[in-house]
Amino acid sequence: MRLLHPTFLKLFPLSLLLVIAVLNKSFAGDTSNISKVSIANIIIDGNKKTKPSIIYRELGFSIGDSIATTEIDQLLVKAKQQLINTSLFLTVDITYQTLINQSMIILLTVKERWYIFPSPVFSLADENFNLWWKQQHRSLERVNYGLALAYENITGHNDNLAFGFQTGYTRACGIFYNRPNIGRKQQHEIGFRLIISRNREVNYASMFDRKTFFKSNEFIRSHIEGSLSYTFRKNIYTRHTFTSGFMQEMIADTIAKLNYSYLGHGKKNILYPEFSYQFSYNHTNNRQYPLKGKSFSAELMQSGFGKRNGIGTTQLKVEAGIFIKLFKKTYFNTQVNGKLFLPKHQPFILYKGLGYNDRELFRGLDEYVLDGNAYGIVKMNLKRQLFTFTPTLKFLPKAFRQIPLQFFVKGLFDAGYVNHPYPGNNILLNRWLFTKGIGLDIVSFYDVNVSFEYSFNQIMERGLFFRVRFGL
Repeated sequence: MRLLHPTFLKLFPLSLLLVIAVLNKSFAGDTSNISKVSIANIIIDGNKKTKPSIIYRELGFSIGDSIATTEIDQLLVKAKQQLINTSLFLTVDITYQTLINQSMIILLTVKERWYIFPSPVFSLADENFNLWWKQQHRSLERVNYGLALAYENITGHNDNLAFGFQTGYTRACGIFYNRPNIGRKQQHEIGFRLIISRNREVNYASMFDRKTFFKSNEFIRSHIEGSLSYTFRKNIYTRHTFTSGFMQEMIADTIAKLNYSYLGHGKKNILYPEFSYQFSYNHTNNRQYPLKGKSFSAELMQSGFGKRNGIGTTQLKVEAGIFIKLFKKTYFNTQVNGKLFLPKHQPFILYKGLGYNDRELFRGLDEYVLDGNAYGIVKMNLKRQLFTFTPTLKFLPKAFRQIPLQFFVKGLFDAGYVNHPYPGNNILLNRWLFTKGIGLDIVSFYDVNVSFEYSFNQIMERGLFFRVRFGL
């Protein structure tokens, strides 16, 4: 079965070329006659915890720099965007005062977030709300609950520590830490993570484009993963991340019998290393809900080395997007995502395509999983900001009582293709897929995004889909 449908050959490359063209767009002009001013000082206020050096790193300019007077406003807007994207501040205000000697003072006022979040864990075992609500009949047995603690900006260098435990559908515990802005030029970042989990129910196969489960009174799957990462950030927009880690999977005899390929060749226990390199570029006004700018990422991952541990998978993943302001309060964006697994024969646990998380999702097909060795998808949105609303919650501390909310109405369209060499009874594979719909997005601080979408797909289904994302 061919991966590249004729329509896909037209739409996917055109969208990719559009993204590449915008990413490589540059402007040049004669600036010899433009007056310039030097930055005499940068005054920061409101950073009770955050180190000034962390803020300076994001500005894109420093004391002593000379900048064209025509570029001042644009540079300050970019600096504000970068500071918001650190997720350290609720609000950022930047102004300047010009002096008589062709110099200027920049005044920067920030309002810091809460940095300690002790919180209960309450999450669904299913990838999205709609699967839990419809297919799993709102079963409380498929809920995870526990306690987590996130301590952000521990030392004032934007370093983060999180740990927690949960019970319910999946029993798990984990710890995560990362420390950016290391070194004289603050270009280095390190991190680690460790997660241990156990399940009494296992998704052992995909049939009719849906997950198929086996449930037991005993634990029938255990998972352990750990990793160390290093990131090099030469400038404020690009990152190079290297990760080295391991994965261990252990399953009961029953799962290996139900799906001989679950871990490959009937195995019940595998331990394999995993290495990856990711390049990312993000120049958008807001990483969590971008409206203007462009982004690109590419990741190469190697899992195992074949004969020695039974796993030998190479994975290439690419994401690119452009976000355009068409006119006042109206925005358009298109994103292109693609993934390829080599070789095409893989254990079931590694054969994940679309539908397993909100980021890799075919909107309008929320209730399905689309497994395959390769996929490509184009997502498009046309958005209009309706209004903003800032309610006051008097029971919160004074600095956080006002909760800014933005409301956007949108039209959406997705088109894509998922390839599988042996699709079996999964009818949505190896065919061109389309979905379309309308939606409402609600955006607030602390990177909280809520979406309501009413979508249509080509198999004559329609429905209202709900999503919520927290960026804590």
